[in-house]
Amino acid sequence: MQSQTLARIARVLVYATAVVPLIIFAQYISPFHFGKAIIFRSIIELLVVVYGMLVIVDRSYAPRMHGLTVAMLTFTAAFGIATATSIVPWASFWGSLERMGGFFSFLHFTAFALIVPSVLRERAHWIFFLNLLVAGGVLSALYGFGQKLPVCTPGSSGICALSSWFIGGGGRERIFGTIGNAALFAGYQISVVFLALALWVRGQGSTWERRLYQAMIGLGLLAVTMTVVRGSLLGVGLGALLFTAGMWWKFRETWSRNALVGVLGIAAILGLLISVPALKDSSIAQGSRFMRRLTDTSFDSYTAKTRFWAWDAGLRGWQESPKTMLLGWGPENFNIPFAQHFNPQFFRGYGSETFFDRAHNMFVEVLVTMGLLGLGSYVALFATLFWALYRISQRDDASWRMAWALGSGTVAYMIHNAFIFDTTANWLLFFAIFSFIAWERFGQGATAPQRLIAARWVAPAIGVALSIIACIFIWTTAVIPARANRAITWGIVYGWNNDFPRAVSSFKEGIEKNTIGLYEYRHRFAQFLLDDVSRFAPLGVQFTDAMQYAIAEVEKNKIKNPHDYLPLLYLSRLYVTLGKDDPTSAWNDKALENATAALKLSETFVRTYYEIGQAYLNKNDYETGVAWFKKAAKLNPEVAVSYWYVGAVELERNNKAVAMDYFEEAFDRGYVGTEVDYNRVVPLYNEFNNYTRLVQIFEELVKIQPADAQYRVSLSAAYASAGRIDDALQAAREAVKINPELIDEARMFARSLGREL
Repeated sequence: MQSQTLARIARVLVYATAVVPLIIFAQYISPFHFGKAIIFRSIIELLVVVYGMLVIVDRSYAPRMHGLTVAMLTFTAAFGIATATSIVPWASFWGSLERMGGFFSFLHFTAFALIVPSVLRERAHWIFFLNLLVAGGVLSALYGFGQKLPVCTPGSSGICALSSWFIGGGGRERIFGTIGNAALFAGYQISVVFLALALWVRGQGSTWERRLYQAMIGLGLLAVTMTVVRGSLLGVGLGALLFTAGMWWKFRETWSRNALVGVLGIAAILGLLISVPALKDSSIAQGSRFMRRLTDTSFDSYTAKTRFWAWDAGLRGWQESPKTMLLGWGPENFNIPFAQHFNPQFFRGYGSETFFDRAHNMFVEVLVTMGLLGLGSYVALFATLFWALYRISQRDDASWRMAWALGSGTVAYMIHNAFIFDTTANWLLFFAIFSFIAWERFGQGATAPQRLIAARWVAPAIGVALSIIACIFIWTTAVIPARANRAITWGIVYGWNNDFPRAVSSFKEGIEKNTIGLYEYRHRFAQFLLDDVSRFAPLGVQFTDAMQYAIAEVEKNKIKNPHDYLPLLYLSRLYVTLGKDDPTSAWNDKALENATAALKLSETFVRTYYEIGQAYLNKNDYETGVAWFKKAAKLNPEVAVSYWYVGAVELERNNKAVAMDYFEEAFDRGYVGTEVDYNRVVPLYNEFNNYTRLVQIFEELVKIQPADAQYRVSLSAAYASAGRIDDALQAAREAVKINPELIDEARMFARSLGREL
């Protein structure tokens, strides 16, 4: 096969990567990351086959070694060393199902960055590819705008019908486009904006093309703004300030002066809104969640605090030994030092964000997981990038403009990455721009063919061998994982539809494929069973068998991940569930065994104390059980549910006054319970004549069951006992609306209060 043909095929595959950020696997777990990763990796594996044949046929296409190549390969080597020395090597190599990272994926980005400058040899090739990337960003932004469309009733037409096309839509306050996360989407759009800016200021192309770039820049900036990700807005703002200031300093053009004034004006307005209390508290600033979030720069916000706590936990873990300081814990293993140094303030109750698999700061992430070796090579990657841009800028004014735009974009990207991390779409844009800079700086060198004598038979032979290997890789790392993911997803769907046998069968099908994501699939199955115990437990043996299968699978996670507390907690909860009706059951001992082991790995993780306490309650050892709940309360005194658990145990022990004190503490700290929780304490509050709290309880029950007339009757009585006569009558009227048969009873009640209904 001629080199020109192979080169064309290689370019088509490179161009195909531009659509990867738009890929969504809607009916899969991790729909915004899973599909992007497996499609990108498959494209690169095919590209390696074609490129391998191309280099054999014509050695002039071989990668060139230069500063940027060395920097990239150095970081890849550091990534590989950290993976080989990782505390959980398999996790570092394959990554997690949620993020689809790991060394295996990163090798594909390395191959991408090596190959692309070799096969895109002409400026026309690059302009076409970069335009595709920018167009993809625009489509993703438009998809994000679609997520703002309102939710409508079934059968609606027009805009309402259109809104159903957008996954994650329905009038979202913060859009995330096709990336699946507002912060990741903002980072992707930052790269798109500054890439379009570089293409525009270079001054090539027709007038309509330059205007199109301007429109794309505007759309991208609007998309970043609508994410309301403050770290990203800070990055794009400082990047814009750097760009406009540099352009005005260098060329003194009117448009750059106006742009600089505009950037400074926006910064001044935001500064005033943020710093002047009267403006920050005004109706303009507080009139929408968007403006409130935009102007909230307090380090006391929960989101800000969680970032600082996560960084602190990671950095303390990094300092544990010379090995972790030099080589880190291993890529994709941030969760381990995070758990070992868990800050109890993360836990505010069930639903709190207590699992950080990433540092939400790329520099801290690399330091903790890859050590000083990784961080040094990561920083060197940017340093060589800036040096290359500097050298490009020395050529002529057009090159200076383009280099300054890309440099400003890199600064914005780095600031953004100080608050988040990279996934497939973000890495793709970064390495595409990286490759373009490498081509601009060093070119491809000789373009005359350099054929091998044996190329006629060597190239086809190597092509066949590489094709077989690529097919094996695609089958085992893309097709089988996709089938497993699909099976697990359908297991969840069958569960929603109350088809327990098919749900279990589908979960087993996904698990038994024994492929990428297995760790998460086992836990997903366990969570599926635990979330619906009350619904599935009456199935008897069928449910018990499913529980024991889940236990056997999660035990494998426990063995394979001896430093991970999460499988231990799943096992503890599964055993607690099986042993809750039999105080003598060995399941309860197993629950204690696993929860105690989890506690050794993370001594400050609040929920572990709940598992231990519940296991003791199963064994009818109330004294020990309540002691563990009290320990949980001491870890983070602000958590209302800890006091509720203590109150529930004391109520079970018939210590009513003590129980009342703990329930009151829970309510005072904002406890929001379930229907069962509230009904459990109603008799107690009636006994103590605490009508003020009974009003609160029945108000919550009415919210939970708004169509239950009896709850409104009880609320009416509570209002009356609390002296709130008008509210009592209104609640009685609402009860009658729901159930007209209550009319006579309601009238009698009203007359007893000296009123008429």
